[in-house]
Amino acid sequence: MGEGNPEDNLQRVLFEINADPSVVSMKPFADITSHSEFPIETEVLFMLGSIFRLNNVILEDDQLWVITMTLYSDNEHDLKQVLSHMKDQNGNGKADLATLAKIVWKMGKFNLAEKYYLRLINEIPSNDPILIKLYEDLGDITSHKGDYDASIQWYNKALEIREKNPSFNTEKNTKIVDVSEFIDYRNPKLEKIIKQSYSRSRIDLSEENLIDPDMKIVVKEAIIKKQCTKLNLSDNSITSKGAFILASGLKNNLTLQVLNLCATRIGDSGVQYIAKALSINNNVIKVLNISNSGLMDKSAEDLAALLKTNKTLIYLNLAGNEFGDEGIAILANALQNHNNTLEYLNLSYNKWMTELSVEFLIIMINYTQALKVLLVWFRDLSEKNENRLKKAAQANKKARVTVNNSWMSLKYQFIAC
Repeated sequence: MGEGNPEDNLQRVLFEINADPSVVSMKPFADITSHSEFPIETEVLFMLGSIFRLNNVILEDDQLWVITMTLYSDNEHDLKQVLSHMKDQNGNGKADLATLAKIVWKMGKFNLAEKYYLRLINEIPSNDPILIKLYEDLGDITSHKGDYDASIQWYNKALEIREKNPSFNTEKNTKIVDVSEFIDYRNPKLEKIIKQSYSRSRIDLSEENLIDPDMKIVVKEAIIKKQCTKLNLSDNSITSKGAFILASGLKNNLTLQVLNLCATRIGDSGVQYIAKALSINNNVIKVLNISNSGLMDKSAEDLAALLKTNKTLIYLNLAGNEFGDEGIAILANALQNHNNTLEYLNLSYNKWMTELSVEFLIIMINYTQALKVLLVWFRDLSEKNENRLKKAAQANKKARVTVNNSWMSLKYQFIAC
């Protein structure tokens, strides 16, 4: 072996590997001495991805490091559970280009991830269903980079493939929204309002007759450039398409803490986009108002999923929607079992709530971790159920509950939206 030179930070190392071919089958190894560039040496090639256990590392008297290792099979080593989880997180377990792209994406290397995705797209057939997923991922990556024009174009490429091939089915294709007509849209009045606003401040765009394409301007100018901390979009004609664009900006939001979407028309589909974005980026938004926005029980499922993962949201206003008992049950379950941060919840004036919801609310009040203010309203509440709610509210001294505008406990904390 060569001599190590301490001045060059080089050390002599000898690897002693114990490899039993009868034990290892998935990651084989072979004697390739006959193919070696050095005929006098014996050379063994181990397959990429082979797993070794380090048994010992010692420094001998002659300053030679000796590392002894054992080759392990895929099914016997202690890392099996960890690697299985990593494979589930990054794809189907195959070490392909798509998996590598996802890994560097998660590392925040968006340009490199984009490069890998584009290379992969060029390598697979034009009729491969996986193209839908690849184009959607490219849309997400460019959204994280702040290039919303490119993001919209990638999403629409995925949409084109889905429409041409209705038999293709992916996890996300039902969520794609065609917003290609918004790319060249301008609204000088809106741009001027945002431009005149202070950076890192509250931007009030309520009752400005905003429509879906305006959300592209809001994301680019208000959320990204101005880095607003509070954004009021209430009383505007924003539908699920606008919510889709807005959600793309929320995925890499760093400053916006208060979002008011009261009295819009985003509906269940719009809430799905917003909830998913806040589940991905769950460290910023603290206050969310989506009251009077046409939400039904389907939205409760998406909001419950958000409440299970989001650790920042403390204020949620769902008043004036169309939740029924099923939706209330879904939300209550998420709060009592999976959330310990939400402090304020407004469920007042939901059209289809009946006394059946009392059962779910009582359990939630009894077991909720952080809730301090709960507002509910019933069209017809019996005296018996009213007393039951009062008793539950009194038992939970942390929470204050109001039913049909009648306060039922002593503690109160208000968080302005």
